[in-house]
Amino acid sequence: GTVQLTGEGFFAVTPDKQKPFVVHAGNNIIVEVLATSFNIKSREDSTEVIVETGVVQVSWQLQKISLQAGEKVVIKNNSDSVQKQTVYHRLHVYYRSRIFHCDNTPLWKLVEVLNEAYNANIVFERPELRNMPITSTFENQSLDSVLFIVQQTLDIKAVKENGAIILR
Repeated sequence: GTVQLTGEGFFAVTPDKQKPFVVHAGNNIIVEVLATSFNIKSREDSTEVIVETGVVQVSWQLQKISLQAGEKVVIKNNSDSVQKQTVYHRLHVYYRSRIFHCDNTPLWKLVEVLNEAYNANIVFERPELRNMPITSTFENQSLDSVLFIVQQTLDIKAVKENGAIILR
């Protein structure tokens, strides 16, 4: 099957050697799937592919790159280099399961995901808080209870002001 994607989608695909599953994401990026579950986030300026299980092949311009579980690639529209990275945290599974699993994750990564998941506006008052590591699992919790745990764990304050939540 072939899918045209705009935005973001998570795919879990059953293997079929005869008919590989193909996703076309922005900027002529083709993701070919053998057997896997993976996430594609297609933005105006870049496309990100994260593989959770199995193997996918990403073709872009004249390049082909093979990704395995725990790897991701970010393709910027205005550059011709492709960067393969290892995904150390499993925050990307949140939108599917609503489980945030942090394992020594820098706080800014959790904040980025919370802002997206809850449509929040969490900001850092002190830059040194950004890299504080947090280890915790949040399952189907409200934003307030996640913030409560973050405050208790890291001994910081989350203050709501003018539509923002300020970490200080």
